[in-house]
Amino acid sequence: MDFPAHLKSWRVARGLSQAALAERAGIFRPNLIDLESGKRDCTLKTLERLARALDISPGRLLDSFPEEPAHLNRHQVDALSRGLLRPETPLSPELEPLRELIEPLVFPILRAAGIEAPKNAKPRKRNMPLLRGKLDQQTLDQIVRRVSKLAAASL
Repeated sequence: MDFPAHLKSWRVARGLSQAALAERAGIFRPNLIDLESGKRDCTLKTLERLARALDISPGRLLDSFPEEPAHLNRHQVDALSRGLLRPETPLSPELEPLRELIEPLVFPILRAAGIEAPKNAKPRKRNMPLLRGKLDQQTLDQIVRRVSKLAAASL
């Protein structure tokens, strides 16, 4: 078990600075620095706080590294964007779960373009940590830009 490496990799994967994670977890930054460097052992209470702040389970924080976020090529971004604009369009098996996560993010764009979003698509901020774990920020930005362009073209 390499808890310091796991902690740091999860923090970096979530795009958090040490100060931001310490604040979210309600611990002091110097303590977090010591935990990440292996100079201090983690208590159960601190483990629970860190896991909650990282939006993962304590067991996952202890046992695993985060998965690398996917980077979609331009054809996949285009297919996913078109699938978001036309929910009836079938997507490939690897893109379908992403459509469900991204729908709430692009919901305002769809609504502004007069495109009826699926009934279960409501803006939900809690999807953002899940999305950041699945896609890198650059790919998310590309998808939002592409959906915006396609929606504007459909007006």
